Amino acid sequence: MKISIIIPFYNVQEYIGQCIQSVKAQTFTDFECLLINDQSPDNSLAEAIKAIGDDPRFKIIEHSENKRQGGARNTGLSHAKGQWIAFLDSDDSWHNNFLETMYTQAISSQAEVVTCRYENINYQGNIVGLPNPILPNGVYTDKKLLIDFFLTYPNVWNKLYKREVWETLRFPENCFYEDLPTVFQIVFYATTFCFTDKVLIRYNLRDGSTTKHFSNRQITDRIKVFELIKHTFKGKNIPTHPALAIIYLSHIIYMIFDNVMRYNTNSKKTTLLHQLKTLWDKQFFNPRTIWSIRKNIGLPISFLLIIYYYTTPLSVFLFKLKHQIKK
Repeated sequence: MKISIIIPFYNVQEYIGQCIQSVKAQTFTDFECLLINDQSPDNSLAEAIKAIGDDPRFKIIEHSENKRQGGARNTGLSHAKGQWIAFLDSDDSWHNNFLETMYTQAISSQAEVVTCRYENINYQGNIVGLPNPILPNGVYTDKKLLIDFFLTYPNVWNKLYKREVWETLRFPENCFYEDLPTVFQIVFYATTFCFTDKVLIRYNLRDGSTTKHFSNRQITDRIKVFELIKHTFKGKNIPTHPALAIIYLSHIIYMIFDNVMRYNTNSKKTTLLHQLKTLWDKQFFNPRTIWSIRKNIGLPISFLLIIYYYTTPLSVFLFKLKHQIKK
């Protein structure tokens, strides 16, 4: 068995059929496809069975409880028999030459991880904008360069992996954004990465995806994921470590301030602000560190983060004061 394809699915009854058909249409045929039903409450399972038909290369594995994307992928990894591993999200699809192109690149370059480009598809099925940027075609071993790239595009689903990469690595379970810490673990574990500028994946911009909705759980999960990233970098001699952490944290800040005013109670707002302040108080999150890496993150972001550092306690105080006055 050359390649194992892992597809978790949950609430994707409108997409799972197209996803499976794109796998069945692959020009490279030596594969197994493991579909993990993560306790999907809709008709995804029925649609998957219908799309698979009598194709023996496909196998459905049932979860007894919902473990989210990371847990479902781990289940797939435990059952995979292929020499190479590929992940496909159940609401996306492949061009029919995905496996053939990626496998050929992997063999010819002798890389452990191959990365390709993808195109964004809107709700009407049209291509939106340009495909994602990527490093020039070639083989890379520079950890710093790879980290800088994957910080912007931390995806695990546009890659083909040598099986050995996943011997000890697993995704965090029961949380959103499981790709983020896992990508950096892969960077440190694998030694050679190959990039191809071919566009081989259709990424659907659907309204029900994790990135299109926001909740308090997603905030706390981002904090959890950030702690996992810090643990991954601990003890590694990577000069951009503080810059990487600050840039990632700025994404959390942006998301929270873009959504925090949607909450109706002061207590929820105060809780979110406290969570942010806790992050800032840990390790290297202070104005001096931010200013010292201003060249890495840019002056505008540096000023905004320093201002935020000092205004967060004030914001918490004002929220509490307003709540007390109302009482």
